[in-house]
Amino acid sequence: DSLLKGGLKDGTITELVGPSSSGKTQLCMHSAACVAYHHKFSVAYVDASSSFSAERVLQMMCGRRCSSIAIEAMRRIFCFKVYDVHGLLEVLHSLYDPARFVPISFPGPVHLRLVIVDCLASVLSPILGGNNAQGLCSQVDSISYVLFYCKITNNTVAAEDEELKPALGESWKSVPHVRLMLAKDHDNNSCTVTLLKHTSLV
Repeated sequence: DSLLKGGLKDGTITELVGPSSSGKTQLCMHSAACVAYHHKFSVAYVDASSSFSAERVLQMMCGRRCSSIAIEAMRRIFCFKVYDVHGLLEVLHSLYDPARFVPISFPGPVHLRLVIVDCLASVLSPILGGNNAQGLCSQVDSISYVLFYCKITNNTVAAEDEELKPALGESWKSVPHVRLMLAKDHDNNSCTVTLLKHTSLV
């Protein structure tokens, strides 16, 4: 919350960047748990890396002893598995259409407050490079147009100086409003988070 200058903001895209096992998915699931449990809003969790764990999210809500409140909160988290960019776009567009997005069995209105895409690079990386630059820009424009109240994760790649940098390159660079870089030192079992970009920074 301190790095984000108050937390996740409505109408912004927050990107978590980091290598594998740096904590991106854990932060996404924690955000989903917080929004659904404490704030009682709905969450659309778009799982493009097969990393979502309902058991882990439930544990984040209530620890070892589950309550009826936590079970009710879990029903506010809608998980969509996607395997390519076309599936991702179909899900994102469906969020604008309650008749397509809300399961028939869901009781009452859905107050969608957070969209999580984990991990965007999983579906965009296969179309990177070669002669696909124009196609990639078109896909990025389509994705950025339908993302709202969103939190996404992105992988890292090694630059020429061997330092890690966000994947997806220049086509995606200008889309997120906020970027956080996560890193984990497995030897010392410590994590660091660095603010790379924020709307309040000049």
